[in-house]
Amino acid sequence: MDARDRQRICREVPQRIVDGVRARAGDDHDYSAALLNETIFAERERLRRKRTPARAEQKYYDALHRRLLESTPEQQLTLVGELAERFVSQIVGPSSQRVYRAATTVVPAALAMLLNLREPQRLLSLDNITGGLSHQIALASVFGDSSDEGIAALRALSERGTLIVVPTHVSNLDPMIMAYGLSLAGLPRFQFGGKAELFANRATAFFMHTIGAYRVERKKNAALYKDVLKQYVTRALELGYHNIFFPGGTRSRSGAIESRLKKGLLGTAVGAFTRSLCEARARGDEQLGRPIYIVPCAISYKLVLEAETLIDSHLSAEGQGAYIIEDDELARPTRVASYLSRLVSHGGKITVTLGVPRDIVGNRVDSTGRSLDARGRPVSTRDYVLRDGEPHVDPQRDRVYTDELGERIVEDFRRLDVLRSTHVVASALLDELRRRSPELSIYRLLQTGGETRSLRIEEVHQATARRVGEIAALADAGPRLGSDVKGVAAETVVDDALEHFAIYHRRPAARRRGDRVFLDNRNLVAYYANRVAPYWDANALRRFSPS
Repeated sequence: MDARDRQRICREVPQRIVDGVRARAGDDHDYSAALLNETIFAERERLRRKRTPARAEQKYYDALHRRLLESTPEQQLTLVGELAERFVSQIVGPSSQRVYRAATTVVPAALAMLLNLREPQRLLSLDNITGGLSHQIALASVFGDSSDEGIAALRALSERGTLIVVPTHVSNLDPMIMAYGLSLAGLPRFQFGGKAELFANRATAFFMHTIGAYRVERKKNAALYKDVLKQYVTRALELGYHNIFFPGGTRSRSGAIESRLKKGLLGTAVGAFTRSLCEARARGDEQLGRPIYIVPCAISYKLVLEAETLIDSHLSAEGQGAYIIEDDELARPTRVASYLSRLVSHGGKITVTLGVPRDIVGNRVDSTGRSLDARGRPVSTRDYVLRDGEPHVDPQRDRVYTDELGERIVEDFRRLDVLRSTHVVASALLDELRRRSPELSIYRLLQTGGETRSLRIEEVHQATARRVGEIAALADAGPRLGSDVKGVAAETVVDDALEHFAIYHRRPAARRRGDRVFLDNRNLVAYYANRVAPYWDANALRRFSPS
C-alpha cells in the first residue's frame, strides 16, 4: 500500500469507528463504556491463553481499564479512538510497491530453486530463474471464449474498477499461490488478509510482509476489532486497492469445497461501493463512481500440504469446537520443501481457475463491466444502493445483498472446481468401503475399515470409471475434470493417484501391493474423497461432519 494511503487509512478508520459508536450510542451514555469493557475483557482472555506471556500488552489493557473507570462519556469516545488506532496499526501492511516488485521476482526465484532441488538439471532448462515457479501454477479463466481472452478481460476490468478475488481455501499456501499466480497473469497488485500465524512463521513471514498482506488476528474476538478490520478493508476498496478474500474464513478441514461462507469481509464490497458513490456526488461527479467486481476462483492441489492435520482435526472430538490450528506442516520448513519438491517432480501442478465476475449483489458482469440480470439484460448497480435518488448506506439491506452474492459464489465454486486423480480415486475407494459396510457410521468405517482392508485392483478401476462418468454427467452444473482425469483411461488415473499418494504423506492414503490396493490411511482417503462428495452424494457432507 502506498505510504500516503496507509497514513490516510490509519487516520480515517479510527474516526469512522468513533463516529459510528457515537451514532449507535445515541442517548445511551453507557454504550461506549460497555463496548470498551467488552473489548478489554476479550483481549485479556486472548492474552491469558497465549503460550508465551505478552506483558507489554497486558500492561496496556490494565492501564486502559484504569482510565476507563475514571472517564466521562466523551472521554470514553477518545479511548475508543485510541484503541481503534492501535488495532488498525496492527492490521495495515507495511509494504510498498517497490518491495512488492522485489517480492514477485526474488521470492519466486527462491521457490523455483526449492522446487527443483530434487532435479537440479531442470534449473538449466528454465527460461530464467524468476520464471521457474510459473511452470508449477496452471492459471486459467472461464471469462471469455479462451483463457487468454478471459484474463485480458479481467485486466481491463481492473483498470475500470476494483477487483475482489474470492478463492476456495485449502492450504496455508493459498495466499502465496494466489498472489504470485495473479501477478503471472499480468493483473495488478492485490491485498489479502493473512492470519497472524503466517507472519510468525519463518517460512512465510518474509513473503507475507512483502507481497501485500495485512494482518488478521483470528483470536481477537472483540466486536470493536472486527469493526476496525472491516473499516480498514472498506476504505482500502474505496481507494481502489484490489483485494483477495477467502470467504470460507478458514481452510476446509474436511477437504470439501466450501458450501457456506463467512460474509464479514465480503460484505464490505457494498459499503465501499456506496461510499465511493457518496464521495463522487460530493465532488459533483454524477457518474457511477468506481465499480467493484467480485471474481470467484477455485484452487486445486493433487496433494495438500496439511491434509493429515486438517482431516484429523475435522474427525476428532475437538474438531467440533473449530479450534485454531497453530502448529501444522507449514511450521516445518523441511516438510514444506519435501512437499513442494516431490509434488513438482511428479507433475503435480496447482490449478487456479478464475470465474466470471459478479457485481456487489451477485449479477454477472460482462467484459465491458456492465451488470447483467438473470435474463442477460443490463442493469445499473448504482440503483441498488440509492434511496430517494441518493446513495445511502443501509447495513440491513447490504446484508441481504451480500447473502445473495454469497449464494452465487458457492454455485460458482462448484462450477470452477477442478477434480484431480487423487480426488476421484479416493472417492471411488471410499465408495467401495461404504458399499461393503453400509451399517457402519463413517467414523466407525474409518477406524476399522469395515469388511475389508483392501480391494482388488480391477474393482478400483471399475469404481473409478463409474465415478468419472457420474461427474462428467453433471455437465455445466458440476466441477471440471483435471487433465489427469478427463479422457484418460481409468487404469492410468488410478496409477497416477496411487503414485502421488506415495510421494509425500507419511502414511499414504492407499498403496498397491500386487493385484490389490490397501487403504493404509483411511482418514486421508476420506479427506481427498470429500472434494468429490458434494457432487454425487447430497448427504455426504452431513455424514462427514462431526456435528
